[in-house]
Amino acid sequence: MRLYNGNCLEALKTLPAKSIGLILTDPPYNIGKAEWDKIENYVEWCGEWLTECQRVLKDNGTLIFWHNDITLSSELLHWISKNTDFVLNSFGLWHKPNFRKLGWSNKSGECTLRSWFNVFEFFFVFINPTAGREWKKTGLDYVYSTPECFKPLKEWYHSELKRLNITKQDIYAKYTEVTGKKPYMPARHYFKDSQFEIPTQSVYESVYIPLGFNKSYEELRPTFNIFDGETYSNYFTADKQNCSNAQLHPCRKPLNILAKLIKTHSRENEIVLDCFMGSGSTGEAAVNLNRDFIGIELDKNYFSIAKDCIENAIKAKNQEDK
Repeated sequence: MRLYNGNCLEALKTLPAKSIGLILTDPPYNIGKAEWDKIENYVEWCGEWLTECQRVLKDNGTLIFWHNDITLSSELLHWISKNTDFVLNSFGLWHKPNFRKLGWSNKSGECTLRSWFNVFEFFFVFINPTAGREWKKTGLDYVYSTPECFKPLKEWYHSELKRLNITKQDIYAKYTEVTGKKPYMPARHYFKDSQFEIPTQSVYESVYIPLGFNKSYEELRPTFNIFDGETYSNYFTADKQNCSNAQLHPCRKPLNILAKLIKTHSRENEIVLDCFMGSGSTGEAAVNLNRDFIGIELDKNYFSIAKDCIENAIKAKNQEDK
């Protein structure tokens, strides 16, 4: 773990080019949350650290940053599209349902009954492409299209076809019989190397079990459940009080959300970088998932808090691994 107490631009310039696997960061939103959240020429300021992020990020690496202001977010997206090679891959939402209630109980003088409370924060996912704006599959696209992934499950599937002396056409015919649908997407990709898919429980139990497959759906689950659709939804619901040590920083993100992003967009032992580290939640999540971590934080107080949190996470992880 490497932690820098200082200006992110200065620290970023000390990092080697193409050395970072994932940048996951939560920059100031410039909405006046605190003194550190009031920045002149905000978009241009973001452009400086975004340019450095592109330099240090590996080819086909991922940049994820958070925001919650629609206007500023749209200006940033426009600036990135015009001034960098980053490719916008996707975005997600963190829904904070209790924030509406908190907003009503703490209304500002400018608030009216016709106001809409902002109960979402967004994260934007960018890929750093190789030359020519071409980028290899990453995250779940990479997982689902790489033959080595889910190999034990795929080998079991083929052994069952052989044992039962059936073919994929037999499975397609049973699928049509049960569902009344032709076996197009996703049925043709169940257990396959290309665009790998897992049948739903209802499909598996009505198609594969009657054909004689020897494992229940629950027996299969341990081999794929960390990648199921619910786990990797890009819509998360969590309240601030669910954040680990939420009192340490007013903008701290839930560890479970950060962990899902890190698992999806990086591999073990890759470096995760957070250039606005705050109280260290990204570092904690990285430690828990066996990633290396570089964190940068300007505020001395938050840096000290982050250092303690990450060191405690390392101690806990080491104890767990013994």
